[in-house]
Amino acid sequence: MGAYFARPEDVIPYKLLYARQGGSELHLRDVLGIQRASGSELAEGYIADWADRLGLRTVWEQIRTQAD
Repeated sequence: MGAYFARPEDVIPYKLLYARQGGSELHLRDVLGIQRASGSELAEGYIADWADRLGLRTVWEQIRTQAD
């Protein structure tokens, strides 16, 4: 039996959502770390789509800017 691991692209929108709902800054630092570690392998279009759906596009763009 294999283990299931969530893709970074699936974790990031939840972390952004938790941060907006009063979660700690830890979630935003996690997102930044995930983005930096994943680099060009990250499907940013997929994340941007979910960020738009969840009303988190501004936060996502701020994280992207910090990662550069």
